[in-house]
Amino acid sequence: MPLATVSVIRQSFDQVRQLLLGAFGVWQRRPGLRLLALIGVGLFAVYKLSYPTHTHRYRITVNVDVDGQLHSGSSGINRKAKILPDAPPYAFESVGEAVFVDMGFGRMNGGKMARYS
Repeated sequence: MPLATVSVIRQSFDQVRQLLLGAFGVWQRRPGLRLLALIGVGLFAVYKLSYPTHTHRYRITVNVDVDGQLHSGSSGINRKAKILPDAPPYAFESVGEAVFVDMGFGRMNGGKMARYS
């Protein structure tokens, strides 16, 4: 490694170290700030444990039989289920792409993914 590159890397590490020491210095001078941050992290953890989000991923496959020849296509879909603290207590979200089947000779068959809750 060239000497100039080593010195640039060393300067970058020194700058990061000084930045981190400065940030920890604020924590040491203001203990109330530490307590406030700890309470915030604790409340966030309790919220995420009480109201989790579940994600289900699956693949959908479509088979089309045209004149005795089988054509198929597939796509991935993500389905999220969130438990909410208010009414309605559940929220669902589907994210994915439509399934397209290549039928040959430049023909495509596509299906739209319906949005439902």
